[in-house]
Amino acid sequence: MKKFSFLMLVATVCLLVSAACAAPAVTNGETTGWIAENGYLCVQSGEESYRQIPLVMEDLLEATADGIVCRTKDQGIVVVNKDGAMYRRTEGAEAAVPGAVEMKLENGILTVDGKTVSLTAGAMVSDGVYLYYVEKTDAGWILRVRDVVENQAKTIVPGSRDAFVTGLSGRLVEEPESLTVTRDAVTLTGKSHRVEVMSLKGDGVTNYPQYSENTAAACVMNGILYRYTQPEPQKWVLETAGAENAASASSASSAASAAASVTAVPVVTAAPVVTAAPVVTAAPTKTPAKTTEKTYSADLIDEDGTVHNGAGGKPVRKIQQRLADLGYPVGSVDGSYGEQTQIAIDLFCETAGLKKHNYISPSVQKKLFADDAPFFDAYVPLKKGDRGTRVKAMQKRLKEMRYNPGKIDGAYGVKTVAAVAQFQRDYGIALANQEIPGEYASRDMLETLFTANPKLGPATSTDVR
Repeated sequence: MKKFSFLMLVATVCLLVSAACAAPAVTNGETTGWIAENGYLCVQSGEESYRQIPLVMEDLLEATADGIVCRTKDQGIVVVNKDGAMYRRTEGAEAAVPGAVEMKLENGILTVDGKTVSLTAGAMVSDGVYLYYVEKTDAGWILRVRDVVENQAKTIVPGSRDAFVTGLSGRLVEEPESLTVTRDAVTLTGKSHRVEVMSLKGDGVTNYPQYSENTAAACVMNGILYRYTQPEPQKWVLETAGAENAASASSASSAASAAASVTAVPVVTAAPVVTAAPVVTAAPTKTPAKTTEKTYSADLIDEDGTVHNGAGGKPVRKIQQRLADLGYPVGSVDGSYGEQTQIAIDLFCETAGLKKHNYISPSVQKKLFADDAPFFDAYVPLKKGDRGTRVKAMQKRLKEMRYNPGKIDGAYGVKTVAAVAQFQRDYGIALANQEIPGEYASRDMLETLFTANPKLGPATSTDVR
């Protein structure tokens, strides 16, 4: 798990204190706070035992360098650090950090530092490094993930929390009621009150049926699923907590009989360290953190704005971010125009009806940044004999998962059929009647392949050399 710098977070991140941003669980990727049993706050940093603060919290506002910013009924806004110490914070103080990034969602319009990110957003949340939001598109409601700081240089390590985070971008989800993020998972509670848990530890995606019509939010910490109601704005009440399976969920609500994939969540065995309610003191002073910006060569960017494969810098990062926002599988938004960026821009050109090149022309960029730029549906079914960038993207992903599709050439041939068939067997992908294994990559199969962070294929038989 990546260790996030608290000083960096102070200098770059600050959520607005509003019902749109408040939640029953908050994290900065390292330290997480959530409302647990009896309404008490729990705080956990890293993998250590968590602390339970015997003071009822009604709302959590954000996780900062100082600690978890909370709202209590009697004491207003307070901050609890990872050691359990607490101090008072005056109303609005959390929005006054020098250099803070302001994120705001009102009437579907999501802005970051005043810049519009989405006009159709239904929910948003941040862990200080990434902004997660769900927006409505022609294809349905889609989860988007982007860096909070637009030009923040970051290396994505395979198998890391960063990799699992970025792998969720572009996922089709239910219309959201709320969205939360902890160090363990991104959790979406739908308008139907069903819960979808998207693991940030490589455990895939789990869907839970409705427990009650009052469920307004949920989160996962230490293998426990917490569900919450919201009887009034800025107040969260724990509804249920514990391991769930199909039987317990079905008995809890008649609506649980609806088709859903339910996987038991393991029960945490470590007991919390209960800390006595601390004395609230004045807020400490802090020094703004210094930030640095990585620079890139722009030798492969022409005077007319044409960006060639191999180029790097802010223009490339801007293009990558736009592709990611539209749902194209651009990979890491790192400012480097490589193979994955080429695949993403080729997919955009195919979708928009433009000619593909090994560069990004000004005309393609104009279409990319237009208000009517087409969104990408990553899960259009493919079949044996198909050719194109979609097939190439599937082959590349299969190879990453150690399923050998043969040459990454965009042709759905014999070796790709064998790789798809092996993946279907390993992950129990249902086939239609008389369907030959591997000859049809269904929407369900592609969604599993691209979004669920599947386990590696058997190295003994499908390892790619």
